[in-house]
Amino acid sequence: QDAMDLAQNSYPLLMRDPHAADIIATVLPYLDCAGSATAAAERLGVHRYTPRLRLRRAAALGDHLAHPGELSSTHLLVS
Repeated sequence: QDAMDLAQNSYPLLMRDPHAADIIATVLPYLDCAGSATAAAERLGVHRYTPRLRLRRAAALGDHLAHPGELSSTHLLVS
């Protein structure tokens, strides 16, 4: 429950998005693959553009993966 509260407070727009589960499922492999959308796509078994589209949606919803200071909290949140 604490993780859900943290997620709701940290990423309210993301958590209300109807595709939040897909976005979150993409963020973890992306971070685990050192920011490689191509490697994340291979790990997920999806087309190489799918993670890029989902990550753009995450950024539009306030999860800015390009900011290194936010990556560790994002990684912990979705782990």
